[in-house]
Amino acid sequence: MKHRAFKSGQHHPRSKTYGGQYGRLFRELSPLLLTDEEVNTLVDSLSKLSERETGGKHSEIPAGYTYFGQFVDHDITFDPVSFAVRNRDPDSIINVRTPSLDLDSLYGGGPDLDTYFYTEASESESNLFILGNPHSTKELDLFRRKASGYGNSFQPALAIIPDPRNDEHLIISQMHLAFQRLHNEISLDLSEVEKREGNISPFGSAFSRARRILLWHYQWLIINDYLPRICSHSVLRRILGKAWNIGEDFPTTVDLRYYDYKFNPYIPLEFSGAAFRFGHSMVRSRYQVNEILDSTPVPIFTQSGSRSLTGLRALRSRWSIQWNLFFEDRTGIQKPQFSNLIDPNLSIGLGHVPILPAGSLSLSLIEANIKRGLQLGLPSGQAVARLINAEKIDPEKGLVEDPLWLYILKEAETHEDGKKLGTLGSTIVAETLIGLLLADKFSYVNMFPGWKPFLFKTPTKSKKKISDYSLYDLFLWGKLPMTKKDIENLLL
Repeated sequence: MKHRAFKSGQHHPRSKTYGGQYGRLFRELSPLLLTDEEVNTLVDSLSKLSERETGGKHSEIPAGYTYFGQFVDHDITFDPVSFAVRNRDPDSIINVRTPSLDLDSLYGGGPDLDTYFYTEASESESNLFILGNPHSTKELDLFRRKASGYGNSFQPALAIIPDPRNDEHLIISQMHLAFQRLHNEISLDLSEVEKREGNISPFGSAFSRARRILLWHYQWLIINDYLPRICSHSVLRRILGKAWNIGEDFPTTVDLRYYDYKFNPYIPLEFSGAAFRFGHSMVRSRYQVNEILDSTPVPIFTQSGSRSLTGLRALRSRWSIQWNLFFEDRTGIQKPQFSNLIDPNLSIGLGHVPILPAGSLSLSLIEANIKRGLQLGLPSGQAVARLINAEKIDPEKGLVEDPLWLYILKEAETHEDGKKLGTLGSTIVAETLIGLLLADKFSYVNMFPGWKPFLFKTPTKSKKKISDYSLYDLFLWGKLPMTKKDIENLLL
């Protein structure tokens, strides 16, 4: 019997009854086809654009949201198959993450299955995340396999966490650590309450109760903090209702026009292969880590030398992230660093960062994003804009229509001055993330749509508007390094 020959991208069917982990939002649209010459010309043009200085322009989005977006992406998608193998065998594309906003990149299989991430439970305490302490100070790091010179070295020291991508650079590893510490703080707080008042819930273990509290804060912040910062508010109000405002109860009626989860929740290829890659354009080439190390911004990646934020190594002394340099604290005392504008101009060097190890097929980030979209059979940006009745923009010189990833960046630049996603990009991102929560029967939007965050540090809940609640408040409640003074105390 002859095997059916698949063309690239056909392995993810366009039928609405398909129930795989990946699917399509715009099944009726034909894939964009570009010649090798067109691809090479486009990559060369965009690479030259990414070599230009931005002139000090930035978005109004604090830099921490760039990496919260990466954290969310790692929560819902992970394809461990190499680009070279995917190109030879399209059917090899799988998703080892659950298509749900359930923090499985943080928790793995939980303490019953992935015991090596956790301490043993005792009569007085639930399972806690094991954390690393590489120095004589109170500075904490991810738990790691030790390497020579561990503690103050630039030698590799791999983190023992469910998703190795959350150790790609210092910012994402410290964010993963922040969520581990938040879970531990919630668990310890629950233990104290239950010692005084008895078991506060007959349902689930102490671990699952702490997980649920952190998970619902995370989900609420995606809807009420993250999406309003990156998406067009007109698109959010179209989906959630004209009267919806930040901090209000999740609406009973939602207008999802393109994300159909009737059969199974799935990750749209238009989302994973194009729209949610907008975060690449937000990455700055350098960041100030804290006010203790020094005031000189550190490269996010570097081709030579050791002073960078490159991950897969232990936290160096005095390198703890000062989070109020990445999130706004609303006091006005400390201004955060802001993300780059959402546009086709990637930060200097980032567009040339090889995404594959030396000795294998070498692809820059720009080239990989374009080729991945073509391999997945994604439609052009102009085709999607026509379908959803969004205002169209002209294609790049020499092209009939643009790759979807590039179009979304150009749309943000043209229609939103690079400060938010445009209509098309917002539609794909917002419908996907909101749809994933609606498809999860255990999410807060289904179990308790009127639920509100309650992990406040200061000011107290009674003095603070719930609409102002942000990731900064969550991290602050977890007693994480937030200020220069906090870093100094860790070094004592």
